[in-house]
Amino acid sequence: MFKMTIEFMSDKGIIKITTLGVFDIAADKELVSAGISASRQYGSVKFLVDHRKVELQLRIFDVDDVPIIAEKAGLPPNVSIALLHNETPRAKEVFSYVDNVSYLQGGPRRSFTDEQEAISWLLGRS
Repeated sequence: MFKMTIEFMSDKGIIKITTLGVFDIAADKELVSAGISASRQYGSVKFLVDHRKVELQLRIFDVDDVPIIAEKAGLPPNVSIALLHNETPRAKEVFSYVDNVSYLQGGPRRSFTDEQEAISWLLGRS
């Protein structure tokens, strides 16, 4: 089962989405849809997505589809997404790959294990 909560950090202009449960490609589609709605509601394109309490069931090649899913769903092109993950070997593997793919594609995603570092990165984005 996948769940998420959404809050707006109004003092920082950041939408924080906290996820829980099994995170797979279907959960990612649900997350993207909720993120787009939150972006419209709050007028922000800066996201802090906390995946530290999920059970990752994404395959490495599913990660390649994540930007495509977001684009097709209508996520704004000027979005910035800081992804928080835990220190498990699986999370490190998946999110390291996310960082590499995002970098190669000039993408807006970056992964972190420290929340304050993630927020600082988002605040530094235009």
